[in-house]
Amino acid sequence: GATAVYPYMAYQSLYDMMRKGKVRLGQEERTELGRSYRKAIRKGLLKVISKMGISTIASYRSSGLFEIVGLADEIVHLCFHGTTSRIAGANFEDLQEDQLKLSDRAWNNLKAVEHGGLLKYVHGGEYHMYNPDVVMSLQQASRTGEAEDWKKYTDFVHARPPSALRDLLVLKKAETPTPLEEVAEGGRLRHLPAVRQARERAAGFRVARSARAGAGEGPDPAGGSGKHRGGVVAL
Repeated sequence: GATAVYPYMAYQSLYDMMRKGKVRLGQEERTELGRSYRKAIRKGLLKVISKMGISTIASYRSSGLFEIVGLADEIVHLCFHGTTSRIAGANFEDLQEDQLKLSDRAWNNLKAVEHGGLLKYVHGGEYHMYNPDVVMSLQQASRTGEAEDWKKYTDFVHARPPSALRDLLVLKKAETPTPLEEVAEGGRLRHLPAVRQARERAAGFRVARSARAGAGEGPDPAGGSGKHRGGVVAL
């Protein structure tokens, strides 16, 4: 976003708006127009990067924090070299075809300007997973608790077009189903003693370090009941 700011065009646009009277300012404010713009941009950028924990723009740009989803290897190697891309996707020809379609719609005088609905749901536009049908059917099922209402909600979800990676996956049935007893034994029940032991050790360690917080969990080094002033470690 910071790289997309093009100050020279912004300055020219502001001065043009001021000359045409679209921006009404006093004489002193007119001379400070460029400085006011820079102050606003700086304030906005600093607010965003501080929330993201970024110390400097230089450490953030080209840091490779993101992963590419849905672009062909030829695009990744040429335009985003070194960035992680686990699956392939659209190539240059696909992107060009999309741009040509957008251009045809944009310059078609017989069609009105479309919002598209890419960022915000628009009826007839881009599909959104959290569209009004899905949200309202889920709310209805939650209120009534009826199986019929829940089925209506799941139908909306399962019948949607591919919208996430998981939509491209299907469950593969095993030739021999696993007995329910083995599933329970191999899952949560088997791990309960290990979790309990880890919690007790972590709590005991914090007690030994004299952590001062209301706890009441874990062994007491002095052999007491466990009601001590050690910290709780959630695992």
